Amino acid sequence: MTIPRSAAGRAALGVVVAVVALLGFWVPVSAHAELLSVSPADGEVLDVAPPEVVLTFSEPVSLTGGSVRVLDDSAADISTGTTLADETITTTLPGDLPDGTYTVVFEIISVDSHRIGGASVFHVGAPSSAGVTGDALDAGGD
Repeated sequence: MTIPRSAAGRAALGVVVAVVALLGFWVPVSAHAELLSVSPADGEVLDVAPPEVVLTFSEPVSLTGGSVRVLDDSAADISTGTTLADETITTTLPGDLPDGTYTVVFEIISVDSHRIGGASVFHVGAPSSAGVTGDALDAGGD
């Protein structure tokens, strides 16, 4: 490669070298965390109440400024505790959970600091409803 002797040629070469250097260190921006699975699954009808709800995301998440709640038909939070381990959130449920419909509502913080939220519904025994509606979620929220 011949090194240009003119100022314009050296400047152009400098720009090319800078662009190549930047591309060499370029790392794609991470996408937002996505919910990969929830157990019990959305719409699942269980014969026996589960001891916990487990949400698994595509990357580690944070609950700082977020939450996971399991709501009964009256939008009361029946969760008894929540733990976070990297990309998995486990919310424990009371042992005496009666038959009915339960709505899992989550809002987490992705590694890239975006809020990600959603909801899932499961039933114990016969479904008692389609789940908690938006108005009830607002009234039952923290």
